[in-house]
Amino acid sequence: MERKLKMDLLIFGDGPDKEKLQKLIDENRMLGLHDNIKLMGAVAQKKLMQIIAGCRFFVLPSITEISPNLALECIGLGKAVILTKETGLEEELMKHLLTVNPLSEKDIEDKIRYL
Repeated sequence: MERKLKMDLLIFGDGPDKEKLQKLIDENRMLGLHDNIKLMGAVAQKKLMQIIAGCRFFVLPSITEISPNLALECIGLGKAVILTKETGLEEELMKHLLTVNPLSEKDIEDKIRYL
């Protein structure tokens, strides 16, 4: 029997696409994911770390993320991290991360399913 896990997608920040994302979530209620996708807005660093500590893994799907300090902090919390390949991190550190092509939804989906 296939085991189903309940997952929530928490999106942090108050960027210019927040309203667009909320509209997309609302318009696709029929998919049954509305209760599993939460736009968290801006969150203080300490609170963000507390939230991440309770998560299973962390995804940072930036197109480019040079010196991704947040990803390193997540590793420090013992969390698995999915990150884009263009990080600027040393090769030795990259061995501890799952990397994705940020333009490939399938690649991101495959890594999330893997975790």
